Amino acid sequence: MGRREGPLKAAIESLNSEGITAMFNTGDVRNFDDCKKVVDQTVAKFGRLDILVNNAAGNFLAVAEDLSPKGFKTVMEIDTFGVFHMCHASFEHLKKSGDSLIINISATLHYGATFWQSHASAAKASIDRFFFSFSKLFNIFIFIYLFSLNLTTKL
Repeated sequence: MGRREGPLKAAIESLNSEGITAMFNTGDVRNFDDCKKVVDQTVAKFGRLDILVNNAAGNFLAVAEDLSPKGFKTVMEIDTFGVFHMCHASFEHLKKSGDSLIINISATLHYGATFWQSHASAAKASIDRFFFSFSKLFNIFIFIYLFSLNLTTKL
């Protein structure tokens, strides 16, 4: 799922040319109904859901004192609420699968001082802690891939 149809169509065409069956939906992870729709349509087409990959992010450079409430809210909605919305829409299907996986692709901004990205750091920390707690409650295997310029970590 993504907000721009053009890149999604191009990705599907590329996958299909390799013999890989794929589909796409336009939508916005900030909207739970969009997330539920894409999960339901995926299950309808493929019969089950085994893997969820969360990769949506909103980011821009701004020192904290210049960051607007709207800018902070937008990043939190895309990063943190987007991950929650996709997971919430997927939980039941993933649990039914019996051998499911959630992959979160994120950044390590919250492990150090990121003076121009305090909003993104807050969002990444929230995702990190949510999944640490979540992984203790459910039988869904979760990878969190964190990246920075010189670090790739599997937790």
